[in-house]
Amino acid sequence: MATYAIGHLRDVALGADIITYLEHIDATLAPYGGRFLVHGGTPRVVEGRWEGDLVIIEFPDRRRAEDWYASAAYRRILPLRTRNAVSDVIFIDGVTPGHRAPDVLAGGRDGEEAQSSKSPAVSFSLPLRSMAKSALPSPSMSPSTTVVLPMCW
Repeated sequence: MATYAIGHLRDVALGADIITYLEHIDATLAPYGGRFLVHGGTPRVVEGRWEGDLVIIEFPDRRRAEDWYASAAYRRILPLRTRNAVSDVIFIDGVTPGHRAPDVLAGGRDGEEAQSSKSPAVSFSLPLRSMAKSALPSPSMSPSTTVVLPMCW
């Protein structure tokens, strides 16, 4: 399953360090099968607020994404970005073909267990008492139903 490295960058100081980082990052991705899907650009905000730049890099799987991030080649250039931008970076796995939104209600993404040995999911209970009957997620639910939603969605 594909894994995505997602970076939200703000306050980027475009100078010599960032230029060097950009000139070298592709070579660090290639051995791990990483490729850019989104690399900055001007978003059209349709809900909420958005500031900064979005970067999405696809990897064939989680292991290769983590190996890339830990690689000596990437660690050498990483400070060029971190010293010159405010960044939030995450790894997130994609979904399997045929994924549907209600699959997360089965305890995990695509119906699999919400827990994994690498990163256990945290769940919370959501009592539906305050929802109008017409707003319940399923006609078979009542306002006294409690739904456990995994935090991986």
